[in-house]
Amino acid sequence: MKWGRPPCPICGRSGIFSYFWAQMACVALDNAAGGDAFYKAKFATARFYFAKLLPETASTIRAARAGAKPMMDFDEALF
Repeated sequence: MKWGRPPCPICGRSGIFSYFWAQMACVALDNAAGGDAFYKAKFATARFYFAKLLPETASTIRAARAGAKPMMDFDEALF
């Protein structure tokens, strides 16, 4: 088992995790002026999360809502 990855693609990119990242970004932004590298890294990571990972949630949800019909429409002989 790989640690550090959520059990499903949506779990780590929506809901409560977005709230936590927003909270961490606010704390990091308030403390980054002191020059602490930890807070600068935390803020940079939060920016990456909101710019690159969170937008993937929309396409993942659309794919899940599409259901199994497109896959089930394949003729068995095509496999």
